[in-house]
Amino acid sequence: MSNDKRPSIGQNIDNGTMKLKKCEKELFENWPKTKKKFVTDGIVNENKWNKSLKKILYILKEANDPDGGGWDLSDFVAKGGKPQTWDNIARWTYGILNLNKEIFWNEIKNISNDFRKEWLQSICVVNLKKVPGGHTTNNNALAKQVEEDKQSLQKQFNLYSQQVDIIICCGTIVSRLFHYHVNDYPNYNWGTTSRGINYHQIGENRFLIEYLHPEDRVGNFDNILFYGLIDAIKEIFKRTLPNTA
Repeated sequence: MSNDKRPSIGQNIDNGTMKLKKCEKELFENWPKTKKKFVTDGIVNENKWNKSLKKILYILKEANDPDGGGWDLSDFVAKGGKPQTWDNIARWTYGILNLNKEIFWNEIKNISNDFRKEWLQSICVVNLKKVPGGHTTNNNALAKQVEEDKQSLQKQFNLYSQQVDIIICCGTIVSRLFHYHVNDYPNYNWGTTSRGINYHQIGENRFLIEYLHPEDRVGNFDNILFYGLIDAIKEIFKRTLPNTA
């Protein structure tokens, strides 16, 4: 995807003339009006995002709301979300923003809504499919919708692409669809951590990581989901910044 095709919405963010939330609002207002149900998303809390030492973007499939739509995911997340998805994302965020800290599982095994609210404020979350689905995603429908919406998704991603430090693609199909239809990194080369986690560089000390969905079925072993990601990020940063992680 060449730079001359980069979307225009949000290009004046760097000079401070437009705020991210305002750009998101403009984008969603101009999204193709072909959807009867729509769940917007993006930056959870712009002040917290701007102050965060590592800006984290989570890319997911779709919101789980088969009977709904017409609401904003970032508002929902700002209130703590629900444990099923957002416990693990809150843990991941806590771990990523505390890479130098030894985190014991008992500290984060049982977390509260207040913990989620605190650690989800600084993130950005984007669903590839804006029309909500059910608990299990129809991957064919997901792929079709992403292809139809790719120009709008590119515009949304462009709002964050110059600032984000870590992108987590939550699921193999999410990573595949993102790279095929959305991403703005034409010369990336995949690397693999010593424990088999795929990643590539998106800028100086900035990375995209292909990982599991936060609701992947691991029984009562959410600790595996947590340490698998955090250990991978520690290794990635040690390779490039050996004194910082």
